[in-house]
Amino acid sequence: MTPPNCHDCGDRSRREFLKTGALAVAAATLPGLAHAKAAPKSETLVTTLYRSLDEAQRGTLCFPFDHALRSKVDNN
Repeated sequence: MTPPNCHDCGDRSRREFLKTGALAVAAATLPGLAHAKAAPKSETLVTTLYRSLDEAQRGTLCFPFDHALRSKVDNN
């Protein structure tokens, strides 16, 4: 059974629309990716952030090394 056509969509199906959209996004982004540098590693970004904090900010945001919550993982 074919779904009813939308008056704005004409004969295009949802699948055709998504294919066209995906191709447009790929065509727009792939040329830029060819010349892009590799993304910096997350450890480098974290180190940069940590070094930018003063002692008061570090005390507020960072747990001490032996704090119990440093090893807690919560996926929710």
